[in-house]
Amino acid sequence: MKRVLGILAVVVVAGAMGAGATGASGAAAKSCTSGFTEGRSASRLTVSGDTCATARKVALRTLAIAPKGCLKVVDHKGHITFRRPCVQLSYSCSAVTTDQRRALKVTCTRGSRQIRFRY
Repeated sequence: MKRVLGILAVVVVAGAMGAGATGASGAAAKSCTSGFTEGRSASRLTVSGDTCATARKVALRTLAIAPKGCLKVVDHKGHITFRRPCVQLSYSCSAVTTDQRRALKVTCTRGSRQIRFRY
């Protein structure tokens, strides 16, 4: 019985060490400032696996009006949509509309790197 408990304890400790190692290897999301502009810009900018400067560049290019960017204004009431597919600086971006199509939750990914912001 003692031998079974000893083996079980070794397995639990090894499992905990393995879980800690995999959790530490992933990059934590960090919050970035989007910079001051007089017009509407990205907010709640978070980046995982890249720099804040790159995240700001991707957000700025993504929020340009189509065809250069990915933003489409649907009508004069301020309703907006997102162009698909949208690739900016090798990041593949997608968005979900909120607030009756007046706001966007945007996620851009490039491998394991991820950039999120709201517009």
